[in-house]
Amino acid sequence: MVMGHGPKKRNRRRGKKWAFYPRVWMPFAEARDFVHDLGLRGKAEWGAYCRGSLVRRKGLKPERIPATPARVYTGRWQGWGDWLGTGTIAPKNRRYRTFSEARSFVHALNLGGSTEWFRWSRGDLPEKGTRPLDVPSAPWFVYRGKGWRGWGDWLGTGIIATKNRKYWPFRRARAFVRTLGLRSQAEWLAYAKGCFPGKDAKPAGIPASPERIYANRGWAGIGDWIGTGTIAVANRNFKPFKEARAWARSLKLKSNTEWQRFSAGRMPEKGRRPDDIPSNPSQKYRGKGWKGYKDWLGTAKKRPRALPLASHPRESCLIGRKSGCGKEDKQ
Repeated sequence: MVMGHGPKKRNRRRGKKWAFYPRVWMPFAEARDFVHDLGLRGKAEWGAYCRGSLVRRKGLKPERIPATPARVYTGRWQGWGDWLGTGTIAPKNRRYRTFSEARSFVHALNLGGSTEWFRWSRGDLPEKGTRPLDVPSAPWFVYRGKGWRGWGDWLGTGIIATKNRKYWPFRRARAFVRTLGLRSQAEWLAYAKGCFPGKDAKPAGIPASPERIYANRGWAGIGDWIGTGTIAVANRNFKPFKEARAWARSLKLKSNTEWQRFSAGRMPEKGRRPDDIPSNPSQKYRGKGWKGYKDWLGTAKKRPRALPLASHPRESCLIGRKSGCGKEDKQ
């Protein structure tokens, strides 16, 4: 017999304190057998059952069965799996294999990466079998400080996490990359992925994203990295708007189309566009004097000066005589 207190029932008032009716709980074994017959599948369903949310399917909870069995049956409580009859054991209470034994088992699965590991743990790869209960689904947590070295070591792929890799010094890596003869960032990305024909695989000591690894160790742009000398548009220093516009007007280009052709190098008779003149002046000089390509190229036509408006009929006649208006009417 387990004694307890009713949740909100008051017996009498003793000064400023309230005394509660004593509650006699059902014995643990009897209560557990009753709960097993309910067929609840987890702690969440138990909470819904205690609140009365499952009354149509499961009925009301007897008053002699506590809603918080872990506190009432402290001496015999063995977890929710034992209480509900599911057999589930809380991860903190499970007994797992040693790290070396679990790792050897996982190596035999031949999983290709952490994504496949999570799919297999959830049971989405039935051809690989089911995960034993003594092999954790979160090995990085269970084996922390007990041998965990990353997914490559756990799965047997040999892949090392980027943050744990040891790369070459910046100058050595840059010198190697410059010998490859790459001409653009697109070619570098293809080479880093192993998709560039005629080139050997990238050494493990050279990062695929050098701008992140060498951010404060000498990185000066992809042009400096591959040896082309190209400077990113965001890092270039352009001429002030008025100087650049005066230079653009000296080309005698007639339209935006001709400017784009010239910027792309398709008008060699006009020379080459300097690096301090932007190919897209509309973006670079926005808010700094930009008024359109006609103003940029000097092709805007000036409007004729309008005659002053007359404020009196006699003045209108005088203005018309000066401008030659009315001659055709007389003829």
